[in-house]
Amino acid sequence: MLFQIEVLLAEGAWEEADQIRETYLSAYPNQIPMVEYLSGRVAFAQDDYETARDHFNMAVEMNPNLQRSRYYLALAQLQIPGEESKQAARVSLELYMRNNPADSMARQLWTRAFDRDRTVVQLRIEAERLLANDEPLVDDLLVTAQDLLQEGDDIGKDLALKLVQHAVKTRPTEARAYP
Repeated sequence: MLFQIEVLLAEGAWEEADQIRETYLSAYPNQIPMVEYLSGRVAFAQDDYETARDHFNMAVEMNPNLQRSRYYLALAQLQIPGEESKQAARVSLELYMRNNPADSMARQLWTRAFDRDRTVVQLRIEAERLLANDEPLVDDLLVTAQDLLQEGDDIGKDLALKLVQHAVKTRPTEARAYP
């Protein structure tokens, strides 16, 4: 049922997803935190980030172990303008990453949201470190490559190309390695 909602949301079929959420509530009336999470997903898919934030926050308050709610709470908070919301997103994402350290999407989100102030020198050092690693994470390679490309200089462009080539070489079976 949950997977079906995710598919419907991806297709933009919000009303159908909401109907399944209602069916889930009827079938599992004691699972209010999950229903709050699903309500948040529907609101998020409709770009209603404040409502989504409220639902995800309620789900986390009722069940702190519902980690996807915490992740989507951070996503919703990042979409709401203002420094206060951004700081709340930082806290939410830190808590999520503490419990899910291997989640490469969360690390990528962190980098995009909070590590934008890396200097060109830091980016080049990070690129060299990643190129020396025989088993780097594809997301780390690609995020660093993207940041280097935004800097716009020739050295950064060359390093970005090497990072993408390294992603393909070290992780040829991962589709994300082929941007």
